Amino acid sequence: MKLLSVIVPFYNEEVFLEESVNRLVNELESSSINYEIFLVNDNSLDDSKNIAQNLSNKYQNITLVSKQVNQGKGSCIREVNSILKSDYTIIHDADLEYFPKDIVKMYKIMVKNQKSLILGSRVIGDNKRIKKYSYLVYVNVFLAKLFSFLNNYQVSDISTCYMMMPTKFLNEISIESNSFTIEIELLSKFLKTGNEIIEIPISYEGRLYSEGKKIRFYDGLKIFLRIISMSKFLSKITFKASGKI
Repeated sequence: MKLLSVIVPFYNEEVFLEESVNRLVNELESSSINYEIFLVNDNSLDDSKNIAQNLSNKYQNITLVSKQVNQGKGSCIREVNSILKSDYTIIHDADLEYFPKDIVKMYKIMVKNQKSLILGSRVIGDNKRIKKYSYLVYVNVFLAKLFSFLNNYQVSDISTCYMMMPTKFLNEISIESNSFTIEIELLSKFLKTGNEIIEIPISYEGRLYSEGKKIRFYDGLKIFLRIISMSKFLSKITFKASGKI
């Protein structure tokens, strides 16, 4: 059976981490998926590390990896990238905004499309979604349209956490992003492989900033700049200007 790696980056998530991981494990176990989970502590200042250690002790499929410097979500993925030996990999946020039952759906599609990237979209379909900040919805729609235009490839949700991809792809790329721009980097680099991105609708329940939501306005600006800098359109202009085309 194919092995699935689940990377769970976390920073100061003592309120949600245990429930999030237990929910993840229960869903994977009940679906008989062969899996491993990497909890990556981004140098948390609260009790998250101890909670993660208890989860690692409780479940033999869970490994805790702790970073000594807080850098962001992308850095957590880079931290474990070299030790991934599975067939497929997905990132699961440590909060309760996403639902692991969607991972099972994505896995079933992944095994039939092993060279593709399966993207869980919070835009398409009629799945249950609770979004606390309408302006974030509009920003995400705008950024998705910008990404699609500059890459000549239609993608409805470019900031979703749920992207399942071949582990071989992750192993072969150099991860540069430290922050939430990691999703843009992964999508942009995957497009360059020439393989298909398959979108499926997923459920979503956003949380408030008072509940620990971390993405901010400046993260949106970073994502905007990252879309432009990594786009196929800009690459063509750069090559032409340098005389390489």
